[in-house]
Amino acid sequence: MYQQYAEDVRANSALFICEVEGFDEERFLKPFAKVGDKLNKIVLTTWKFLDAIQKDKAKQDLFTKVVRRPEGIEPFMRVLSLST
Repeated sequence: MYQQYAEDVRANSALFICEVEGFDEERFLKPFAKVGDKLNKIVLTTWKFLDAIQKDKAKQDLFTKVVRRPEGIEPFMRVLSLST
């Protein structure tokens, strides 16, 4: 549904900000990677990552790159957290 909405409004991406410390690899990252190609405009992040990009230019550049053109980025790289 969110992917269709992003396409309907011609968005480059849809960003979901999650209130978690990080994303569990087994319970979240691996399943997301399996369906991530179908959700190629979806980007996920945490509040802590957004706070960190205020002080870290490299993280800020990564965030900008992923949000602008998520379609060409592997699904697991569209899940941005402090462990990224």
